[in-house]
Amino acid sequence: MNFQFLHYCIIMARRKDQNRGSAGRPISPEEGAVEAVALVKSFKRARKISDKALGDLIGVNQSSVHRALSRQPPRLTPTLQKLCDYAKKVMRIEGGRQVQSAKQQLATAVEGVWDGSPEGLNRLLVLLRDLGTLVSRS
Repeated sequence: MNFQFLHYCIIMARRKDQNRGSAGRPISPEEGAVEAVALVKSFKRARKISDKALGDLIGVNQSSVHRALSRQPPRLTPTLQKLCDYAKKVMRIEGGRQVQSAKQQLATAVEGVWDGSPEGLNRLLVLLRDLGTLVSRS
């Protein structure tokens, strides 16, 4: 199995399950906000960047960044969306070469455990989403 075929299968499954969580229900805005906050906090920790510096990069003030990341319960505000988009863009740019290698490794691992059925694909996708949730909480 090649990577393009695996990628096609994943895209088709995503279209089928679009906006569905691992439990098969729609992803709530609250869950999206929790994931966005976790992503931005992880990004800040990895780069040792302050709220002020991050705010300067996306064009908002430090207090807006702090509010977006510390609001309880989290809410997907325009500021949080900007922060999340920026973090994703930077990580994609910085990890460009690593992503290709990681994609190959993932394709090989999936090839070893996937039986080729749509049901098997859905089970693997649920597992990967649940693992992502566990990793983002660490």
